[in-house]
Amino acid sequence: MSINPRYITNSKGKQTNVILSMKEFNELVEAYEDLEDIKTCEEIKRRIASGESETISWEQMKQELRLIGKLD
Repeated sequence: MSINPRYITNSKGKQTNVILSMKEFNELVEAYEDLEDIKTCEEIKRRIASGESETISWEQMKQELRLIGKLD
């Protein structure tokens, strides 16, 4: 991923905003979403390992993912 930001500065020269191409923006959003998914998976694994949470069937997981719009 290559990000080439352009900055908008205020009258004092402080950077206040960033301009990205749509491709760069979409790549950043996708990377952020991937990191959030990894974080969620790690938290679930931690809770299962510590006994705080029980496992569920794949069918139940698919149903829950459909309910929150993460699976068609």
